[in-house]
Amino acid sequence: MMIRKTLIYLCCLMASLEAAPKPNIILFVIDDLGYADMSFLPFAAGDVETPGIDRIAKKGMYFSNAYATSPICSPARAGLATGRYQQRWGNNWYGRGGLPVGEKTIAMELKALGYVTKKVGKNHMNNQRGDISHPLKHGFDEFFGFSDHTWDYRQLSHASKNKAAHRGPLERDGEMVEFKNAYTTELFTDEGVEFIERDFGGQPFFLQMSYNAVHHPVYVGHPEYEKKFGLKPFPQYDASKGNYKKDWHSQWGMGKGHDPDLRKRYLATLACLDDGVSKILDSLEAGGLTKNTVVIFISDNGGAPYTLANNGPLKGNKYCEAEGGCRIPFLFSWPGHFEEVGSTGSLVSTMDIYPTLVELAGGQPHAKLDGKSLLPILRGEEQGDNHRFLVLSRGSEHRDFVVRSGDYKLRNCTSGRKFSVGQHYLYQDETGDFLYNLKEDIGEKNNLYSVMPEKVSELRGMYKEWCGDVLGENKK
Repeated sequence: MMIRKTLIYLCCLMASLEAAPKPNIILFVIDDLGYADMSFLPFAAGDVETPGIDRIAKKGMYFSNAYATSPICSPARAGLATGRYQQRWGNNWYGRGGLPVGEKTIAMELKALGYVTKKVGKNHMNNQRGDISHPLKHGFDEFFGFSDHTWDYRQLSHASKNKAAHRGPLERDGEMVEFKNAYTTELFTDEGVEFIERDFGGQPFFLQMSYNAVHHPVYVGHPEYEKKFGLKPFPQYDASKGNYKKDWHSQWGMGKGHDPDLRKRYLATLACLDDGVSKILDSLEAGGLTKNTVVIFISDNGGAPYTLANNGPLKGNKYCEAEGGCRIPFLFSWPGHFEEVGSTGSLVSTMDIYPTLVELAGGQPHAKLDGKSLLPILRGEEQGDNHRFLVLSRGSEHRDFVVRSGDYKLRNCTSGRKFSVGQHYLYQDETGDFLYNLKEDIGEKNNLYSVMPEKVSELRGMYKEWCGDVLGENKK
């Protein structure tokens, strides 16, 4: 009798789960956002105000130990989209690997589960010939944006088209569309709002808002926000005035000490982005969709040095495997469904977004994922790390790698790089072997490599395990 009642209960439970509406999903992917450039954080930069982003944090979970799969955007975006280490197919760095045919993506899975899907903004999957880098090939029904690594915020017409300067019309589902007197952040926000406000006849939607803000060129500002921040606008690039990279972007875009207001220009770009986030959230509220919409907010990698993004307590920046390059902002919100609101130090990855969303949509994540569902943490069922360890690697041809496990981080760095922006910023990436206890030393100042040989050996063993699995090789 007891067995029969249990079976009836389980059948009723499964039926109720199947009958529950699938949540809408909005995934914000911000470009090069500084780790400390959100005002809700206790260590937030003093000059930052982000009321829009803060709205997500107030009703969600902040992951303080979240990592991208790379400190640079294109491979990091591939790891996010597939829930897998992108090194599995040689997408190790900028311009490498693309997104091969045969890889499944979040959008593909959600589309198969009945979702209407759209990507807005920056794509940048390296766009290799014959692969599925283009959004319409990797699961999105619609795409509005661009596929380059950067784009001018304002010069969006056929007359301004210049490949070297990353200017010209945007793409809408394979067709080029031009705009005059427009600004990409606002265009992308309006596109997202229009999508949210449609009637999909009961179908859930997946909207990926991949803003190009706050990536360079932040000196191409929005006139209203420049005025708000007391900034003098730069003249728009004119091809007749010289080479874009040598004569223009190297002067203004990379800082070089010529612009004392560079940080303010970044903040003005961020303010416009933050207003866009608020407008998206407002559209959810106006449509009564807030309680049935999952909202995720991440940066693709760490803040960039040449915009003076603030990575707060972290060492380094985009391009390097120090914490400032790969530890990222990560918010997850579903008001009314997850009671856990606040922060967690669980070790997580952007790869975890894939299985989490597939499960929320009622699907079963495929077995070849490297990401792990966040649902046990979000439901308060588990409190530990989501991963035994995570690895960052530039692939077989480079020796640069990171193993993060528990409180510890092992880093091998052979390609030291120097970053400077006039007198404002200087970072020299040291070469060598490093071991840090990040719980006690988040700034990576105290190298424990020579005094904790057993911990070094343990983490090196994890790296060897990873190499055998992901790279198909064994390292001593």
